Amino acid sequence: MTRQSRRRDNAEFIAKIGAMTGKRSKFSQGGPDPQNVSGAGPGPKTRHIADLRARRGRTSLRVKKSIRKRLVAQLDQIFSLYIRLRDKRTNSGMCFLCPKPIEQCFHFLTRAAYSTRWDPFNAAGSCAGHNLRHEFDPYPAYSWYRKKYGDGAFDNLYKRHKAIAKWENSDLIAMRDNLKRELGER
Repeated sequence: MTRQSRRRDNAEFIAKIGAMTGKRSKFSQGGPDPQNVSGAGPGPKTRHIADLRARRGRTSLRVKKSIRKRLVAQLDQIFSLYIRLRDKRTNSGMCFLCPKPIEQCFHFLTRAAYSTRWDPFNAAGSCAGHNLRHEFDPYPAYSWYRKKYGDGAFDNLYKRHKAIAKWENSDLIAMRDNLKRELGER
């Protein structure tokens, strides 16, 4: 049995089952045409996918990253460097929870909230292991924060975290330039 005859048999079988059960098959929902099982040419969906793939290589049709996304990415990178350098000086280059070297910027509360995403009190330098472990067990980091800064500081950070912050691009540029300036002074 050849591949084409198997396709034809499968298409006929699916069409019969659809007719018996009253359910729509994938052919009636805009999929490949069951009459065109010979492989003579691509269906409309296949042509559309091929067109999209052909366009990807062209620079004129490529969507560029928005200015805001680039600013946020730059600010994240500079902030991470700032926190790691700050904590390498204060913690002698070690993770705040263990004696491993600092590799990443650790956020106590998630970066999803822009209100505390670039807050130096919400970040610390940590090893990669504790940065990942915090996702599943945040208690050790929270207890360390409460010991170092106090319960009131953690509650204040949490309130600021829950507040909605809408940063304009000019605000992000100012924060970025401020962090660059502080990095240059160190």
